[in-house]
Amino acid sequence: MAEGRNKVLEQIMKSGTVKKGQTVIVGFSGGPDSLTLLHGLNKLSHNKGLDLRLVPVHVNHLLRGRDAERDQERAVEMAESMGLQCLVFRRDCRGFAAENSMTEEEAGRKLRYDIFLETARRLEKEDGKRPVIAVAHNADDQSETIFFRIIRGTGIRGLAGMNAVRKLEDYQVVRPLLNVTRAEIEDYIESEGLQPSIDKTNMDDDYSRNRIRLRLIPEIESSMNQGFRENLRRLGENAREDEELLDSLAENAFDEMRFPEEDSEFLRSVTVDSKKFASCHNALCSRITRSVFQELGIAEGFSRNIMEEVKDVASSDNPSARLELPGGASVRRIYGKLVFSRAEPLVPSGKETEGRDGADGSVKIFAGTVSGIGEGVDREDKNGSSDGTRVMAVFDLDQLKKNYPGIEIDPEKTEGCGSTGQGIVIRTRRPGDFIQTGVGRKKIQNMLVDMKIPKELRDSLKMAAVGGEILWILPDSRIKSGPLAGKGRFSQAYRTGKDHAGDKKVLVIEYRIQK
Repeated sequence: MAEGRNKVLEQIMKSGTVKKGQTVIVGFSGGPDSLTLLHGLNKLSHNKGLDLRLVPVHVNHLLRGRDAERDQERAVEMAESMGLQCLVFRRDCRGFAAENSMTEEEAGRKLRYDIFLETARRLEKEDGKRPVIAVAHNADDQSETIFFRIIRGTGIRGLAGMNAVRKLEDYQVVRPLLNVTRAEIEDYIESEGLQPSIDKTNMDDDYSRNRIRLRLIPEIESSMNQGFRENLRRLGENAREDEELLDSLAENAFDEMRFPEEDSEFLRSVTVDSKKFASCHNALCSRITRSVFQELGIAEGFSRNIMEEVKDVASSDNPSARLELPGGASVRRIYGKLVFSRAEPLVPSGKETEGRDGADGSVKIFAGTVSGIGEGVDREDKNGSSDGTRVMAVFDLDQLKKNYPGIEIDPEKTEGCGSTGQGIVIRTRRPGDFIQTGVGRKKIQNMLVDMKIPKELRDSLKMAAVGGEILWILPDSRIKSGPLAGKGRFSQAYRTGKDHAGDKKVLVIEYRIQK
């Protein structure tokens, strides 16, 4: 008997899950496991100088009528016998399950952990110390969990079973008894003369977990392998070690393929090298994809099938391949890049804009002469000029008026975005838009594709237009390379040139960048 008692206390200490002086919230049903946990922690707190603040929490799920009431009363009494105050919470588990389309098992677990979190936040607010939440899962529970996951289907992460420590929002959930068997707990109960409550539903094999514990595992042990439970735990330990190694390799691979400078807070996106992702081993790809899901806040929906579909996008011959992901997210090929994002539609195509959607400043349009514009304008072989806070485009106004006789530049009407004069507007693209290049006109759609502008940004780029002709595609801070990362793309049709006598009338579009 003493051996079982000592084993429990030794394993609690060996687990390293509780520290001296901590506040420990203990999930306390009053059953054999939770009673052993609370009693053992209380004993160690006094005898080993751990000086723990123990807060037992009992949740009455209102499922078992008078039996549940007796268990609640017994939990309070047992805690008091140890000099502890038990916090009691009553929740309608059956009603919660029905409202949320859950099983009663799932609902009970959700309610308990919500209460643990609520208690942890309150206690931390009281004394400034961050508590841990201790639950009484034992070694046999670990075996049953692994077996249950095998039956339902799982990967290496699932085979690893439960961790001794896991995060629950800002708090830690710890399992000090995870290496203590049920037989050792029974020995502890007997040696300490404890009288736990017994939940009769634990003997009801209508529940999946109970059926595994009461029927399947005992049958395998009696007819095939007496060490089956221990073998399951060993499998879990091996899987956990493999998982740790694969996680480390995946983290390194993720760092090597990622473009962190292109992660967009606006789009909530993560960008990686598509070729590196496509050539990566599936074991690493699945972990990288899961990490991206976590970063983007996609709470559910990850699966091996999703990973394989993402890999198909990465290796697709289509440079603009796209896949919709769970949670409103998507993954897109943008030529050599793979972009995971939760982007919403940006500016509707063809919209004349008054704000800064896609651009990062204000626009002013005015007429002038080459000699009167100032030093910032390049008058020879480029239309754009930039001094770090502004970019200017200069066009031959006489040439423009030949093609568009109705154009008049009214300084009172050309400040900012929107319609200006009698035909020049700042807007997003429209079907049929074109720009003049050195070898003729080119559709804006084709121009943007050739410049490798991401598909999701094309409809929000600002452009100076007259009718369906684009004079200037404005620069955009979301573009990291190419013309739109600098001065933008200019029409070659109305260049001011340098071979002219006297002052030349020009149209000036000035884009002031907001810093």
